[in-house]
Amino acid sequence: LEEARAAVERAALLDDVNLSADAYAALAFVLEASGRDGEASAAREEAHGRYVLKGNIVAADAISASRRA
Repeated sequence: LEEARAAVERAALLDDVNLSADAYAALAFVLEASGRDGEASAAREEAHGRYVLKGNIVAADAISASRRA
């Protein structure tokens, strides 16, 4: 969990929206596996928003589908 949070922090330092979204998506996965569903949902929403901002509709759809699963 610490590593996933660190990845989000590191990605925020770069000008790469997709990388940042990927880091949030990974954090969501780790949080969900840890039983932290509320935090996982927030991380997924953040990832989705960043994917949409970048125009990465495929990844945005995939992260949305993972919310419904």
